[in-house]
Amino acid sequence: MLLLHGPVFWAWSLLPLTLYVGERVMQIYRGKKPFKLVKVEWIKPVLAVYFRPVYKADFQFKEGQYLYLGCPFINPAEWHPFTISSAADDLRTGELISLATGEPVVEVPRPAGVPHDAKWQKYCPASVDYRKLRPEDMLEKHEVSYNDYVSVHIKVSLSNPNSWTRKLKDYIELLHPGGSFPYYFTQRNERGDVEVGRLLGPDGQQVITVDGPHSAPSEHYNEYGTVMVVGKPYPKPRPKPRPKPNPNPKAPGSASPPAVPSSAPSSSSGGRKTLDRRSCISIGSCDRVTLTAFNGSSTSSPTSSTTSRTTASSTKWETTTTRRSTSSSRAPRRSERLSP
Repeated sequence: MLLLHGPVFWAWSLLPLTLYVGERVMQIYRGKKPFKLVKVEWIKPVLAVYFRPVYKADFQFKEGQYLYLGCPFINPAEWHPFTISSAADDLRTGELISLATGEPVVEVPRPAGVPHDAKWQKYCPASVDYRKLRPEDMLEKHEVSYNDYVSVHIKVSLSNPNSWTRKLKDYIELLHPGGSFPYYFTQRNERGDVEVGRLLGPDGQQVITVDGPHSAPSEHYNEYGTVMVVGKPYPKPRPKPRPKPNPNPKAPGSASPPAVPSSAPSSSSGGRKTLDRRSCISIGSCDRVTLTAFNGSSTSSPTSSTTSRTTASSTKWETTTTRRSTSSSRAPRRSERLSP
């Protein structure tokens, strides 16, 4: 529309449009580099995605840079930027893990009874005491591998099932059915050996595609002596309020009787509740303040010349105030005792 309304708009838009189209073409080309999905953790509402490039020379990054992440299964043309959350050394000096479970392993030292000329290269999970394992229960060299990775942390929009982050989480759960987080992914190569990471999904496309790394101002953090990090912690869910116990429990199936105003006299005021002097003064100059049960019908005092009633909605009591006649020459004293 701008090209039609502006005769010379093409001259001003030619350069930026050319750069934009060229960037999109380069993004498609860079997104074809193979990356394997290694591990996925779920700490609500954050999805931690660990992956590794097949050729490490294709992905050399610095801390503070970002990348574009895509999932061809969801939409091949949709990309989302995420900050790289791992250190650069994690791609070169990863820990040893078990290919079967993904658990970190440690090397078992050579026992004293094994000759020095005999081959010995055993491993065991880091959570197990190797002294309690038999040699045949330990892991061999081909059963472990180095877990070199790049990671990003993605906040998943759980309230919107159509969001890209929610679809990514659902797709990863489909790749590992019946399991629970964290997920570890492996595959067999053309020789039949088990390798860390999964390259292709069930549709024959890459599980994830990566475009990056890209430079960012935060990558220069190491040039300063002081670095300040500002963040907002995720609020903890509020506990549900406990139901208040019913002071008057009813038997199941019994109907509650209709509310009837109590006519039993009170032990202190002869059936009437009397307010204190402060409450009487707050209402106005009066001789007495009488509280009577409110039963929905209007009542009036036959002996009072002027009567005003105020109904309190919280306690359902009707406050009847009897004022002195305006012809009286003496105002009531505060020290007088208020009789019921």
